[in-house]
Amino acid sequence: MERRVPLTPSHCAGLLLSGKEKTGAARIIVQPSTKQIHHDALYKVVGCEISDDLPECGLIVGTKQLKLDMILPDRVYAFFSHTHKAQKRTCPC
Repeated sequence: MERRVPLTPSHCAGLLLSGKEKTGAARIIVQPSTKQIHHDALYKVVGCEISDDLPECGLIVGTKQLKLDMILPDRVYAFFSHTHKAQKRTCPC
């Protein structure tokens, strides 16, 4: 069960607030989910739209790679790496 989210409600609030000054997002559409760590209502409170319909979205951010038949043409996609959580760090950062 995937509970991660690409953007938290507070991240969305900051992006939407910046959007009013033309430096952030004018709209953020969040796909509904009963599994995510943050409930849909929290996204609505900060001004996000909740919808399964993504054809208007130019940038789609997610936590898992989509199957090829789900990819919409002329869109930009950004996905989190599906990295094993117990990996050792390879850099001293």
